[in-house]
Amino acid sequence: FNQELNISAKATSIIDREDLNVGVITFISGTYQKNLTIQPNFWYNGSIICSPDNFSLGINLVYLQFTDPNYKTATFGFQLLVNQIDIDVVPIGFEDTINAEIGQTINIELQLLDPNTDDLIEEAILTYSWEYGIGTINQTIPGTYEVNVKLPEGLQGNYRFDVIITPNSSIYKSTQFSFIVVIGEPVIGGNDFPSLLLWIIIGVLVSVASVLGVLSLRSYVILPRKRKKEAELLSKTQRFKDLRNIQAIVVVHKMSGIPLYSKSYSILERHKKELFSGFIQAITTVGEEFSEKASEVQESKDSPSFYGTEKILELDFRYFYCLIADKEDVRVVFVLKEKASERLKSQVSNLVLALNLKLSRELENWDGSLDPFERVVPTIINEYFELYYKGSFRLSAKIDLLSLRKEKTLTKLEIRVLNVIQSASKRNNNVVSLDNVIELVSEENKDLIIEALEVLIERKMITPINP
Repeated sequence: FNQELNISAKATSIIDREDLNVGVITFISGTYQKNLTIQPNFWYNGSIICSPDNFSLGINLVYLQFTDPNYKTATFGFQLLVNQIDIDVVPIGFEDTINAEIGQTINIELQLLDPNTDDLIEEAILTYSWEYGIGTINQTIPGTYEVNVKLPEGLQGNYRFDVIITPNSSIYKSTQFSFIVVIGEPVIGGNDFPSLLLWIIIGVLVSVASVLGVLSLRSYVILPRKRKKEAELLSKTQRFKDLRNIQAIVVVHKMSGIPLYSKSYSILERHKKELFSGFIQAITTVGEEFSEKASEVQESKDSPSFYGTEKILELDFRYFYCLIADKEDVRVVFVLKEKASERLKSQVSNLVLALNLKLSRELENWDGSLDPFERVVPTIINEYFELYYKGSFRLSAKIDLLSLRKEKTLTKLEIRVLNVIQSASKRNNNVVSLDNVIELVSEENKDLIIEALEVLIERKMITPINP
C-alpha cells in the first residue's frame, strides 16, 4: 500500500508494425482511471500510488486500455498484488532489554512508525503477555503507547514480554515485538557488596543454566511440537499430493493382457488412443517380469512391498513411474509423475483387492465385451481415489469476499487462495483447476496452499464440476 508504481507502455499498429504516438492509454482499476503521458520516444508513462481508496489488499485486476478514433480499442489486463505495510516498532528508553529490581514497577513505552514516511501510526491495539499475566498498552499521545507493569515480589530471572500490535488501518500488517526483562537484586553499597569474583561465578552459572534451559526447551518442547505440527499437515495434504501424482489408471486382464478400463490425464491425454493402447501393452509386457523381480524379494506378509496383494512393483522409466499391482486375474497399472508414497501404494493395493473381488463374476464369464467394465470399474476406483480433484472447480456463487475479510472467518492464506481462484476463473469460463491455483498462489510451502484448498472444499466455497 501507498507505494508508487511506475508504468510504461507502447501502442503498436498491427498492420504496419509501427509504434503509435496518437491516442490515449488509460490505467484502469475498478472505478479508478488515470491517463498515461505520451513521451517523444513513443512511450506512454505514468505513476500510480497504490492507495487503499483505489486498491484492495491482495490481487487486483487492472487494465491498460488504448483508445483512438482511427484504431480499434485494445485492452491489456494483468494482476497487481498489493501487500500490507510492515510497522516499525521503536522502544523508548530501552532497546531489547529492560533491567529491573525485584518488585519494581517497570515502564514500557513504544512508538509505532510507518517505515516509508516515518509517520506516526495512531489508534493501534497493543496487548502484551508474559509468564505472569497479560495486559493492554494504551496510547498516551498520537503514535506513542505506554504502560506500567508491577513486577511480583520475590521474582527473579529473565522473562520475555511479547507485544501483539494490531493496527487500526488495514494497510498495515499486524506484527509482534518482543523484549526481555531482567529482574535481579537491588545493588547494595558498602561491605555487603559482592566481590567481583563472586559476580563472575554467578554470571557463568547463570549463562550455563540458561544455555542448558534453552537446549532442553528446544529438545523436549519446541522440536516435538514442530514435528507433530508437520506430521499433522502432511497427513492432511498427502491425499491431494497422491491425486496430483496420478497421470493414468489402467485395469488389465492379466491372462490376456487386454486393458479392461483406462483413464488418462496430462502426459497421455494428447496422444491418440492407438498410441495409448500400445503404451499399455508395453507396460503389461514389462509387468510379466514380476515373477523374476518378486523372487528376489523376501516374501513376507510383514513386508510393505506387498500390501496384501500377490505382487506390487514400482518401475522407474526416467520421465515417469509405473506402479503395478496384481491380484489373481486383475492387474492395475498407475502411471505417475513421481515415486509413489506409502499411502498411495496402500490405496492401490486395496483397490486391486476390491477389483478382483467385484469383477470375479464378470471375468469368469467374459465374452470379450468391455462395456460392463466401463460401467463398474469407475465406481470402484472412486471408492478409493477422489479423482474429481483432478477436474475443474467452480467458485460458489454465494461467496462474498468483502464480508469474509471483515468477519475474519478465514485465514489470510485462505483469503489469498480465494482471490486467486476468483481471478483465474474469470479468465477461464468461471472454472479453475486446483493444480493451476497451487502454482499461482505465491507461497513457498505448497502444503499450506493444499491445506487451505481442503478447507475451502470442506466448507463448499469451491465445488467440483463433476463430483
